[in-house]
Amino acid sequence: MLNLTENSKDYGIPIIKSDSYTISYNRTPEIQSLFVDSSEGLINTKVKIDERGTDSSTLVFMSSESKYHSNFRVENEELDSFYIKSMNGSINSMNGEFASKKEISYLGHRGLEFYATLYEGQVRCCYRIFLINDTLYSIGILYTNSQPDEEGLRFMDSFKLIKN
Repeated sequence: MLNLTENSKDYGIPIIKSDSYTISYNRTPEIQSLFVDSSEGLINTKVKIDERGTDSSTLVFMSSESKYHSNFRVENEELDSFYIKSMNGSINSMNGEFASKKEISYLGHRGLEFYATLYEGQVRCCYRIFLINDTLYSIGILYTNSQPDEEGLRFMDSFKLIKN
C-alpha cells in the first residue's frame, strides 16, 4: 500500500487538494480520501458521508468527487457507456438491484440519475453522477420511503460547482 500525500506527483496520481463543489449537509459529514484502482489507473476520490441511521427516512447523505489524470477525456458518444459502467459499479458495491435511470443535465453537462434497491427492497438509493472535465461527481441518498423525502431532495439539489 502506498502512503500518498499531496507530494505524490511522482506517482502521476492527481490529488484533490480542495473541494471543487459545495453541497448543503445539515450536519458535518465524515470525510474520507481514498485511492481507487480503476480502468484508468489509480484515482483520488474524496467522499463525504452523513449517516443518520433511523433518525429520518433519509438514512445516508453522500457526495464525492473522483479526480482522473488531467488528459482523461470521455468523448460525448462514449459518455453513456461511462455512466452505465459507473452506475453498475456503484450498485454492485452496495449489493443493490437496479430500478431505473434517466438522463439529467447540470450547467450544460450531461449526467445520469439512477435508482436502486438494497436489503431486499427495504432501502432505496438515488444517485446523480456528472463527469465534468477530468472529475466525476456523485451525489446520493439512501432512504426507506418509496420516494426521496424533502430533505433528501433539497440535499441533492444543493450541489453547486465552485470551479469547472
